Amino acid sequence: MTKKVALRIAYLGDGFFGFSKQPGLRTVQSTLEDCLIRLGLMDPDGSVQSSSRTDRGVSALDNVVSFSCTGTVSLSRLNADLPEDLVAWAIASPAPDFNPRKACREKVYLYVCPELSMITPERLRSAIKLARSMGGPAFCREGSAEFPEVRLLDFPPFFRGLLFIGRRFCWEMIRRIVGFVIEYALYDHRVVRPAPPGGLVLLKTVCEGVGFTPELKWLRNFAKRWLTLSSAWVGQSILISASARALDCQELISSLLSRSESL
Repeated sequence: MTKKVALRIAYLGDGFFGFSKQPGLRTVQSTLEDCLIRLGLMDPDGSVQSSSRTDRGVSALDNVVSFSCTGTVSLSRLNADLPEDLVAWAIASPAPDFNPRKACREKVYLYVCPELSMITPERLRSAIKLARSMGGPAFCREGSAEFPEVRLLDFPPFFRGLLFIGRRFCWEMIRRIVGFVIEYALYDHRVVRPAPPGGLVLLKTVCEGVGFTPELKWLRNFAKRWLTLSSAWVGQSILISASARALDCQELISSLLSRSESL
């Protein structure tokens, strides 16, 4: 007899070709599924559902996944078998029809890169205002989505980042907004092209109809490895590593939002 299990997972995007399974490539989904099957926790023909299908090189502190489980899941046992760049840090037993993509009500992403620190807040506001006037679909490689809420996160003189808050994001949408903002703010170029994936992190996923039991030691242990494993800009790595070690994800988001301002 199977039962539905949901997990909150974190991973470093550097070593993965995105979240979704692709033949012959190392992805988050295939790595997790291989582990679950190996441990006898999922049927070989089963699959993992996710709230977000992050692109190649994009990292996450809080992506929600679910699967039909054929055994008893222990985070200790699971994490002992997972690679060091992927960890499960919270678990839940949702209703049988739970789907993390449909249950998702909000996602919070952070983008950090050195170029943003070269742009004044006033110029950033002007660039975001122009991008918003173009509409969300202008930044979607595929599909369509509303333009997200954007907030400025400033920690002078160390770094400046952008928080993106919304329910749904298209393929490369955030990276394309960031790329446009940088090109316009620095060079007056109205060019839509994606910024590098290494600067983007999925910080928080809010799902309805499920209550998780976190084991934050796994997230904190993972954060300690972030600086040594990640090739992302050091400013982002320090923020993620320090924040995840000190706070759970909900407190992290509250802290960052309180330090940010709307653009």
